[in-house]
Amino acid sequence: MPPALSDTTVNNIIHLSNQKLSISLIQAKTGVSRSQISKICSAHCPGVPKSKGGRPPLLSPTDVRCATGLVETGQADTATQVHATLKDTFLGCVSVQTIRRALKVAGEAVHLCSFQERLDSGGLEEGGLV
Repeated sequence: MPPALSDTTVNNIIHLSNQKLSISLIQAKTGVSRSQISKICSAHCPGVPKSKGGRPPLLSPTDVRCATGLVETGQADTATQVHATLKDTFLGCVSVQTIRRALKVAGEAVHLCSFQERLDSGGLEEGGLV
């Protein structure tokens, strides 16, 4: 069993956690294990949000809106055409699959919004089309 941490170390971990440092950075500064830091933060800092994790998206919301605008206006029909149109402007090293995935997610959001609007306005019944 590891030795108990001193009050100074615990307070230092709490202070660093309140500064929104990651567990890895706190570990590098204090030398305490990640699991110990996680337990201390859970017990003493419940209001500090945890990291979402993952990697940042390659396409910004502006890029996705631009790509969906090309499809909606008829300037492009496929993700490959969107990629060919935008690769020289700002997309750089984004693959066609990434654009396809972003268009799919954006399209599902649009379809869900329009379905809810039509349902609210009475254009749709719960069982299907009117």
